[in-house]
Amino acid sequence: MSSCWNPIFFKDLDKENQTLLKRYDLKNSLTVSTQTLGGIQVTSSTKVFKPKKMWDYSSNLNLAYSPNNAFNVSGFYTSNHESKVNVNFKPSNLKGLSLGLSAGTKPFHVQPSLSFRNNFFTTKAFFELPKATLYLTGATGYKNFTFGTNFKANLKTNTFSLFTSAAQYKITPKLILNAGHNHLNNIASLSLLSKYNKQFSFVLGGEMNLKNKSALIEVAGSAKLGNNRTVKGKFDSNGFLTFNGKSELFDNISLSGTSKINILKAKKLENHQVAVGLEIKTA
Repeated sequence: MSSCWNPIFFKDLDKENQTLLKRYDLKNSLTVSTQTLGGIQVTSSTKVFKPKKMWDYSSNLNLAYSPNNAFNVSGFYTSNHESKVNVNFKPSNLKGLSLGLSAGTKPFHVQPSLSFRNNFFTTKAFFELPKATLYLTGATGYKNFTFGTNFKANLKTNTFSLFTSAAQYKITPKLILNAGHNHLNNIASLSLLSKYNKQFSFVLGGEMNLKNKSALIEVAGSAKLGNNRTVKGKFDSNGFLTFNGKSELFDNISLSGTSKINILKAKKLENHQVAVGLEIKTA
C-alpha cells in the first residue's frame, strides 16, 4: 500500500493488548539462564502446577547460538522427552527475507519456513511434514491503519484449524484501536489501548461469541515502578481479578508473583490461584 505505513507482522498487531489481557503465568517456576563460552545461551526452567487434584511439573532446557545477525540456531528439550531444533538464516543479498528449518519429536516433524518484510507488506509461512499442514500470515497497511489475517490448514484433509483476521488503527501514537475475528469459532473482539506514557498503559477490551451471544468484557492496566519493578492486572466480567508483579531483588535475580481471584466466590480458597516465579541470570 504505502511506504508511510510502519510494517509489522500479524502476530505483533495486538502484542501489547495480549501482554495486559492474556499473558499471566499461573505456574510456579524457576528459570536459570547463562551465557557460556562461544556465545551459547543456556536457559533451564521448571514449572510446578496443579491442573486437577495432583501436582505436576514440566522442565525445559533451551540452547541458543547466534554468532551474527544473519544466522542463529536454537533448540529445546522437555521433561516429557519432547525436543526441537531450529535454524534460521537471513540472506545478505535479499533484504527482509528470513529462511528457517526446524525438526522436532512427539510427533516427529520437519518444518521449513520463511518470513518476509518490506515497506508494503509482511508475511510468514511454514509447511509441516508429514502432516502436510500449511500456516500462512500476512499483513499490510496504509499510514496508521493495518490489516492482517492468518490461517492454518491441513492439505490432506482440507480442514482449517485456525483462521483469524485482525485490524489496527492508531488514532494517536498513544491511543490504539484493535479489532479481530476468529472465523472458525465466530468470536469478534474489540479493544482500545491507551499508553499514558512510558510507565503506564491501560486497555479496555471485549469479546463476543456470535454463536451463543455470550460476551466477555475486560479492563487491564500496567505500571513501571522504577527501572526494576513492574505491575499489571486485569478484571473481567466473569468476576476474575488477576494480578502480576515482578521485581529485581538483586543484580540478575528477579522475583515475580501472580494471583487470580474469583470475586464472586471469594470465600472458597479452591477458586483462587497463586504462583511464584524466580529468575536467575548468570554471566
